[in-house]
Amino acid sequence: MKNEISILIKMQKIDDRISELEQLKEKLPKQLEQLKVNVKKTQNLLVAVNNKLEANQVQQKGKDSEIKTNDGLKLKYSHQLDGIKTNKEYKALNSQIITLAEKNTVIENDIIKLMEDEAKLKKQKAEAILLSDKANENLKANEDILNKEITKADKEIETLKSERMDLAKQIPESIVKKYVLLIKNKNRKAVVSSHNNACSGCGFHIRPQILIELNNVVKLIYCENCGRILVKALET
Repeated sequence: MKNEISILIKMQKIDDRISELEQLKEKLPKQLEQLKVNVKKTQNLLVAVNNKLEANQVQQKGKDSEIKTNDGLKLKYSHQLDGIKTNKEYKALNSQIITLAEKNTVIENDIIKLMEDEAKLKKQKAEAILLSDKANENLKANEDILNKEITKADKEIETLKSERMDLAKQIPESIVKKYVLLIKNKNRKAVVSSHNNACSGCGFHIRPQILIELNNVVKLIYCENCGRILVKALET
């Protein structure tokens, strides 16, 4: 029985390592996906800033066009002043010229504000480009590494499964079936040890008689609470 228990402990250690590798395999794709998400976020940020910058420049052109239109009307009305014969008509036309000048003043102030916003947006664009470049470089630098780590983990898992199978051939099939069932249903922990007179798998207190049987090693001992295989220590 000592040989069977020794083999079961070795199999459990292999399954512990397989569990670590499978957890790693779950984390690695998530890390890769996060890198891709970061790239997408920075690209979206750059597009958003570019859109705002283009909209700003379109507004400035529109304002410039308004000023030119108003300047053209002012010039036209100024030429018409010379041909006006009555004070009433003169005042009316002159009032229009003044109104156009006031409109241009307001538009010019709007343009100044748009130019200030444009300067800020250009700064934001430069920052967004740096972030995008950094995110792309980070993805490029780590994507191949992460994929290699996943492949490496897969290969190690296959090797470990082969080693576990070789070990399983050395003990009765009935014990192997019990072990496999426990691995499947007990969070990959089939073999546990006695720790401070308690099951290390579930914490259930071990009776003195069971502790004596663990020392004698004449049969397989199962935890009276969780059903896992109990051993004195997980050492071979």
